[in-house]
Amino acid sequence: MLKLPGIDRLGLFELVSDHQQTLYKLDEDRNRRPRRADRVVLWGCPIGVAALSFLLGWQLQSVGPLLNGIAILTGGLFGLLVMIFGLQSLSTARPGTKRATAALVAETRANVAYATALSLLLVTALMLTDAFSEPSRDGYSPLATAIVLALLLHLGLVLLMVLNRIRLAYSRL
Repeated sequence: MLKLPGIDRLGLFELVSDHQQTLYKLDEDRNRRPRRADRVVLWGCPIGVAALSFLLGWQLQSVGPLLNGIAILTGGLFGLLVMIFGLQSLSTARPGTKRATAALVAETRANVAYATALSLLLVTALMLTDAFSEPSRDGYSPLATAIVLALLLHLGLVLLMVLNRIRLAYSRL
């Protein structure tokens, strides 16, 4: 693994690793196997759409409203992360909680932590786009648009996965 001085304090590699470990399927022996379809949907689709947007020359017209919305979403995700921590504490302390339910809550926490970090990355990308890119008459550059679009689509797909896991977790409690 890549080691950069001081970056281990941020825990970014661990956040990504924890999230990636939730992308599995159980085989007939109940062993975890990586699920390629999840990676294709979560990464391939956003990258594909972003590449298409770049090739077609799509350009963001304004980043201000998008930045405001994603910043608010980031705060909400952080609140959700705190709530899931409480749910995880409750599920592990409660006698009779099934191991599968506790594992699902732990995986949901990993996904929400990843989504929170991803939304922080998106806010940063939007701020940098706004600060260092001068929009032309047509909008921001196609490259900046493609990067923001890939991150935004990836975040949206991760959040849909989180919603499904939260629904499952609450149905089991």
